[in-house]
Amino acid sequence: MFYLDWFIGIIPIILLIVLLTAFHWTTTKAAALTLLITAVTSSIFFKAGAKLMMFEALKGLWNTAAILFIIFPAILLYEVIAEAGCIGAINAGIEKISPNELFKILTIGWVFAGFLQGITGFGVPVAICVPILMGIGVKPIPAVVIALLGQSWGNTFGTLAVAWDVLVDISGISGSDVTTTALYASAFLWILNATVGLLICWLYGRAEGIRQGLVFVLVISFIHGGGELIVSQFNQSIAAFIPSTLAMVFVFALSKLKMYKAEAKSVQSSIMRRQPEATAVASGESNIKSIVAFSPYIVLIIVTVLLLAVEPINSFLGQWSIGFAFPQTQTGQGYVNGAVDKYSPFYPFTDSGTVLLVTCIISYFILKKNKLFKSGAVKRILKRTLEKTKPSACSIALLLIISKLMSGTGQTLLIAQGITMALGSKYAIFSGFIGLIGSFITGSNMSSNILFTDVQVNAASNLGVKSSALLASQTSGAAVGSIISPSKIVLGTTSAESPGEEGAILKILLPVAAVLTLVIGIICRLII
Repeated sequence: MFYLDWFIGIIPIILLIVLLTAFHWTTTKAAALTLLITAVTSSIFFKAGAKLMMFEALKGLWNTAAILFIIFPAILLYEVIAEAGCIGAINAGIEKISPNELFKILTIGWVFAGFLQGITGFGVPVAICVPILMGIGVKPIPAVVIALLGQSWGNTFGTLAVAWDVLVDISGISGSDVTTTALYASAFLWILNATVGLLICWLYGRAEGIRQGLVFVLVISFIHGGGELIVSQFNQSIAAFIPSTLAMVFVFALSKLKMYKAEAKSVQSSIMRRQPEATAVASGESNIKSIVAFSPYIVLIIVTVLLLAVEPINSFLGQWSIGFAFPQTQTGQGYVNGAVDKYSPFYPFTDSGTVLLVTCIISYFILKKNKLFKSGAVKRILKRTLEKTKPSACSIALLLIISKLMSGTGQTLLIAQGITMALGSKYAIFSGFIGLIGSFITGSNMSSNILFTDVQVNAASNLGVKSSALLASQTSGAAVGSIISPSKIVLGTTSAESPGEEGAILKILLPVAAVLTLVIGIICRLII
């Protein structure tokens, strides 16, 4: 009976992947059918009552609102900048840093994305970086792929380590076990980080791209990965923030190297638009000063640091939260969802969406003061933002309701338990896939850790080993899973104005995620 339940539980994941990648369905259509199947199997096989399914669906809708609160201001920020005519000036400013095309792609898609993930997370790096990458000539699908890759390494210790804190709290580790687990996790993430840098180079120009970008990748990965490893040994909360900030500074030093001072462009690159009109837009002339054009991103950095990284301000503003109470529910098989006073509380003054919204408002007035808006600008900005946000709302809602139904009926936990039982002593090799599955389903490293930390602790007990390596594999696998999470992919395609391309992106990234997670698992097995 267990194995039948396990097979039925994993059907929604397989169905969603197949519909998106093999049949090229849109995310909304694929998620709608998957949700229907999930609801039927939840009711028949997992004995979920109407009350449980209703409350889990409401939780999914609440999570959807939180994500849309990030998507809307992220797109709004881009529309404010575009309406002011700053795109050409931004591209010209990036050109001044380095005329090397790959240098610019790595800076935006990896270094800047990593910096944003270090503080904000929750999909903000994807929403912000995709339009900038497209602005310098990257095609929409590669722009989304690069941004998803670039933010991945910061998913455990990024966002001031909320995912890590959850893992520590649930596992109950303390003292030297915490630093040992952090050491293993940061080492795994270093592998992910270096691979991401090389992959972006490969996407750009294959072997020639790696040759061009190798120095950049080695230096930045040493700062990202090595810095995270060192800082994680004494303060996990800033283990991603410190190295990602240092990397931003070192970009300017790298731009002075002879190899990156000269203009370099791969004519053969398949990820770049090479039509004359596209090139003209990407490098277009502008009378706007670079400092004015870049001011929204400068404001974003300042507001982010003030609200999220300055502890006294963050603690004061973080006192207030909004959330809904949910009663305890239970399936007919005995799986219990505990009652909560505030489910997934929304912190109105410290949320990433608030950071973006405040940035939009300040940026609008800065650009308005510089007389860059024409009559009716606000109406046009809001109209375009709503048009771009609406298509993703339904997809994200469906995906998150599926996620909550699977976790609320015990299916997600059952999948993990089935894998541990089937693999026995070889479990460590595939331990990272537990984290990856959690992140794929929920779109969150933190949620994956909430779901599966206990699974890893119990697996360690059954294997007769300490849990540190398995916990590190769990959260690192979840970080890898962030690049294939459908909800994040939808966010990327929304920012790229390419709805319906989610399957094509997932098809590119699935093999990458599988290989990286397997490598982490093999190293985990060697450790224990």
